[in-house]
Amino acid sequence: MPLLQDHEGESGPVSALYLEGRVLPRKVRALIDFAAQDMRATTLL
Repeated sequence: MPLLQDHEGESGPVSALYLEGRVLPRKVRALIDFAAQDMRATTLL
């Protein structure tokens, strides 16, 4: 169900941070990759 369809938020940089030297779980890496691809496909960035 779409919410706040008439609302346009401010755009800005988006970052994903994680500790260096730690193994990044595959689920987290998949989420980051999905979010980046989805944002590139929209006008958010």
